[in-house]
Amino acid sequence: MAAFSNIEPQTARVFAGVGRNSGERAFRAAVRHSRHIRLLRIGIPCAVVVTLVVGVAIPAVLKPLRVLSKLPVDIGSVVVSGTKIMMQQPRISGFTRDNHRYDLTAQAAGQDLKNPDMVELQGIHATMAMQESHTGETQGCMRIVSPSSISKRENSRISRAVSGSSGP
Repeated sequence: MAAFSNIEPQTARVFAGVGRNSGERAFRAAVRHSRHIRLLRIGIPCAVVVTLVVGVAIPAVLKPLRVLSKLPVDIGSVVVSGTKIMMQQPRISGFTRDNHRYDLTAQAAGQDLKNPDMVELQGIHATMAMQESHTGETQGCMRIVSPSSISKRENSRISRAVSGSSGP
C-alpha cells in the first residue's frame, strides 16, 4: 500500500512572517515588557529602601559592638606615634589550658610596627593561680611585679618571662 499526498508547488512568499498573528505576538510581547518595566520602577526603589532600613535597624537592635565589651582585653587608651603604638594601662585576663586563672596589668605597653613580635611592658603586675604537681589542685597564686620588660612573642607564647621580683 502506498499513501499519496498533495504537495503544493512552492510559491514565493515574500512576507510570510508578517501577518495578523505576528502583529498580535509583537503586541503581547510589548505589553509584557511594559509590565516588567512598571514592576521594576516600583520594585527597585522599594528594595533599596528596605535594604537601608534593615541595614540601620539590625545594628541598632543587635548591638554587635557589645561583643567587644565582653572580651577579656581592656585596651585603655591607645596612642599611635610614627611606627610605635603605645597603650596606657593594658589589661588581659583569662584561663590557661589547665583552667587556672591569670591576670596581667601594666602601666604602659608599646609595640613597634616594624618589629611586631617585640612587646615592651612597663610597670607590670601579674597574678597567676598555681597548682600542686601531685594532685592538680590549685594551691595558691603567684604574683609578679616588675618595673619593665621587653618580651618576644613566638608561636603565640611569650618567650621571655617578665623580669623582676615575684612575691607570695
